Amino acid sequence: MWPFITALHSVNLDDYDIVFKLQSKGIKRKQLYMYGQYFRKRDWFLNLFEGCVGPFTVHTAIRDLMDSKKGIGLVAAKNLIVEDPRHKRNMVYETLDELGLQHPSPYRFVAGTCFATRASLLNKIKDLDITKEQFNSKYFSFAHRMERVICFPAIWEGLKMTGPNVMRLKRSLWVFYPFAWQWRKYSGVRMIEDLSLNMDDMFAWIDIEPILVKTWKRDKIPVGQILREISRTSLIKLSDTLPYQYLVTRDSDVYEQYQKYNKEVWGNDLMSKDRFDSLIESFESNGDTHEKDIVVDDRNAIMDGQHRSCLLLYKYGPQYMVDVVRCVRYDDPRILKIAYSVKNWIRTKIQKAKN
Repeated sequence: MWPFITALHSVNLDDYDIVFKLQSKGIKRKQLYMYGQYFRKRDWFLNLFEGCVGPFTVHTAIRDLMDSKKGIGLVAAKNLIVEDPRHKRNMVYETLDELGLQHPSPYRFVAGTCFATRASLLNKIKDLDITKEQFNSKYFSFAHRMERVICFPAIWEGLKMTGPNVMRLKRSLWVFYPFAWQWRKYSGVRMIEDLSLNMDDMFAWIDIEPILVKTWKRDKIPVGQILREISRTSLIKLSDTLPYQYLVTRDSDVYEQYQKYNKEVWGNDLMSKDRFDSLIESFESNGDTHEKDIVVDDRNAIMDGQHRSCLLLYKYGPQYMVDVVRCVRYDDPRILKIAYSVKNWIRTKIQKAKN
């Protein structure tokens, strides 16, 4: 995104009628399920490019954008002009507010940001007061959010976002791909879109969107029964966790150990000591605010809300009843597990033979 914005500043957009925004897409993932669509290997990349610069679409993209009577402001693969689920919309709205920009209605963007657009529209992006340093953020980053924002000028001007329905035959063959039905049926986005839940947006993006979820429901359990997963196969009590020990000792070294462990094992550094201290201060002043749901899995292992659960345990004891959302992940049928094991065994044997 930053190279694209830099490029906008290097030209006078008034000298051009149309700008094509193109980028490569990684193909390391053999399968990808997003926005209700199942892609394999290079398919996402091909859909994006066919949408605006394919041999049968590039001339129609230019024609549609040049014809002012059609009221089209952006052309891309029609199937990739999508709406974000609510957790992403919330985070994008935060950035729009920071930039002083209007919330688009309807909220739509090009998933993959390859498109053709009227050059004049991009002046709205060029004029934004943003810096390279803003792109250093992690997780659902400033770059992720700007990928949405650069598509919004067409909406703000009341113009249409549309394009060709590309690769229809190949996209219709998803039912023949191994295990594609699992993603259609059990995608974690289903849980995120449940309006009765109030999950943290970043948690939803990192931990729920990428997984398969079978069921979820509200429950009430003693806080002392909540566990913490410290490895893929090991669980401990909340009272044995480092955040709880920090509450007891208020020793900064204890929390530093937690941060180091959390980054090394889970690759996560979202909960800083300052943020936890602010939560403690707020909790002591106002009690449990119940702002966001505590989420556990079917083993009572905490998925989100560990620090607030530790606070409840520390203040009220292990018998205190807490409201939780219980998330049950989809578990592969035994025959598929056996198939995976056999596949991995064969792959290991082949690799050893090569070595």
